Amino acid sequence: MRSLFQEVLHLFTDGKERTRYDIQEELRDVYGDFKAFKDKQMDEALHTAMSNGLIAESNYEIWVKKQDFLKYGQDGNLILNAEGKPDVKTIETKELVMYYQSDQEMIDLINSYIK
Repeated sequence: MRSLFQEVLHLFTDGKERTRYDIQEELRDVYGDFKAFKDKQMDEALHTAMSNGLIAESNYEIWVKKQDFLKYGQDGNLILNAEGKPDVKTIETKELVMYYQSDQEMIDLINSYIK
């Protein structure tokens, strides 16, 4: 079995663009319980691969996520609106999502590294 980092690099040998989310989805069944599989550690691994010339940033998107939260009073009771329904607060967050890809020279380097 390859190390998680080697398996991440191996994914890029097909030349396709991937985000961290794509990589985690592809490897979750085998590596999902690894400490290094967490978001921050995966981002660090991708940046390491990038700084070593094994992958490159190829694209980016800004993902918008909206999440509803029920409002509770200081007494712990649910706050209701004028219609008697739970009062909901919507919070919107934005996340910069990077895409990474390897060109043929990078793929050849990865293949020589993970024989």
